[in-house]
Amino acid sequence: MLRKDIPNSEAETPIYRLIGILGVLVVCCAIAILTSGMHFLVLYGCVITITLFVSGWLVQDPTKNQALPLIPTAPDPYEIAYLDTGEIGVIEVAVIDLIQGDYLQVINKELIQIG
Repeated sequence: MLRKDIPNSEAETPIYRLIGILGVLVVCCAIAILTSGMHFLVLYGCVITITLFVSGWLVQDPTKNQALPLIPTAPDPYEIAYLDTGEIGVIEVAVIDLIQGDYLQVINKELIQIG
């Protein structure tokens, strides 16, 4: 209906990406420390590490461990139509309801007659 992909619960979370980036950063800093100026690189590495951890903490999904909402037993077709195609979908559902209630008649797929 909504034509959107359902997110995979096994998808890679941002915290794992941040840990991976942190690992690469530590290796790069270790190589840089062994080859050149140590003080600036240590300070720069600490700033990047703190930034990554704070960013990872801020990016966490607050709805990750919540239960899924229940599906209603009698969903409202107007709400579903609005979520799917907006106002045009609501108008289409309303016209279909009028046709099913014998208030409108469709003649030759173009002309609509009031019943």
